[in-house]
Amino acid sequence: MMVDTYLKGIFGALALILAVAGYFSSRHRYSLWTAAGSAAVAGLAAHYDSFWTMVVGALAMVWALISSTNAVDLGWRVRTGFATAVALGAFLCVWPTLENVSQGKVPCPSYLKEKIDFRLVAGLDLRGGLRLVYTVEVDEAIKDKRNRYY
Repeated sequence: MMVDTYLKGIFGALALILAVAGYFSSRHRYSLWTAAGSAAVAGLAAHYDSFWTMVVGALAMVWALISSTNAVDLGWRVRTGFATAVALGAFLCVWPTLENVSQGKVPCPSYLKEKIDFRLVAGLDLRGGLRLVYTVEVDEAIKDKRNRYY
């Protein structure tokens, strides 16, 4: 596919840029090299048409890039990067469903629709197709409770 070729080139270029940036930056060297390795994994996964491996590599790259900033101390950067990667992954999984729920207002690329074949399905209660009425026989409930605990 053409999209895989573009993704392979993008992730390969990012891997090269991040590896060179890590070589010249002594302060964030390991974070940048981790991001470069993750981008390389994503590029190889795009080459071999392994979608979820590519997604995990891209999310790991995002995590490492957020960890390599100078915003706050390292612990908070790592936590923020992890939370961001998880949020992006969750959105990616729900995106095809959002298109169906919003009647096309949130468009999903056809490449993702082909690769992500699962969707969330609204149950009968969310569609308004199920009405349940419960009745309780009070005398029986009291007897059962009394017999169970005494």
